[in-house]
Amino acid sequence: MVLATALATQISPATSQAAPAPSPAPRSVAIPFDPPLGRMLAYRMTSVEMRGGQPQTMTLEMRIVFRRDGAGYVMTTTYDLPPGLPRGHPMVAVLMRPLELRLDADGAIVGMVDEPAYWAGIDAIMDDIIRSLGADTRATGAVRAAFRAMRDMPDEDRLGTIARNVFPLVEYGGIEMAVGETREEAFESETPLGPVAQEAAVTLEGIDGDTARLRSVARLAPGQIERVTRHIQERYGVTPRPEAGDAASQLPPERVGTYRVSLRTGLTERYSQTVSTPARPGAAPAPPRQTRTIVRIP
Repeated sequence: MVLATALATQISPATSQAAPAPSPAPRSVAIPFDPPLGRMLAYRMTSVEMRGGQPQTMTLEMRIVFRRDGAGYVMTTTYDLPPGLPRGHPMVAVLMRPLELRLDADGAIVGMVDEPAYWAGIDAIMDDIIRSLGADTRATGAVRAAFRAMRDMPDEDRLGTIARNVFPLVEYGGIEMAVGETREEAFESETPLGPVAQEAAVTLEGIDGDTARLRSVARLAPGQIERVTRHIQERYGVTPRPEAGDAASQLPPERVGTYRVSLRTGLTERYSQTVSTPARPGAAPAPPRQTRTIVRIP
């Protein structure tokens, strides 16, 4: 709830002049989580990734429906076929699998509906991908190892990886912050590339009508690039290519996200993330390695 602050003006009897008014307390805002039930919500995700110095763009449209599940919700996500990818391509099959996630009352992702069936379907797709690699036993071994690593991750990290595309849409429902407040945390998570320590901060930058503006910054903790590189070499028997940058371009040292979150539903209406590598002292800033936007389609 928004807390109103009364401002009082004190008059000094010695000077009969108004003393400076005290600064108003920061405005506290409660973001609810109240998604519309049974209604299809459409989002467009656009990813731009630099590969070999050239931008590679992919656009994906997502359809999301919420339904009640006890005190929480089930969020069902389906996808439209990305342009330019043939329907029989194995990665299309991975992207296009419907996803049913269980959420608690505040929108936190806490599980999947019939997760064993989800993995059984992915197993068959992975077999197709491995067959497409032919006799390259080193590549097939790395794919199998990465797949096993993802399945063996702790529940929270595994769900975060599976729900990567939709997590930003429910990330800040059910929280309360003051305008201008920054919250920081340090944490370690499991990834297919190994355990990674990170530092993150989120700031509620302001309120525009019925929309909250938030900004997040996440960075790798010191020494993590070398740690992940060693893990990749030991677990997968491969060394990240020099041009892949930090940890095979999957664990960037800095991610900056901006969010516009509805104060009516708690759902993100617009999300943008920029992945970049901080420039070395005296060097010009490098262009972003990757950008990703997710926008609600009216």
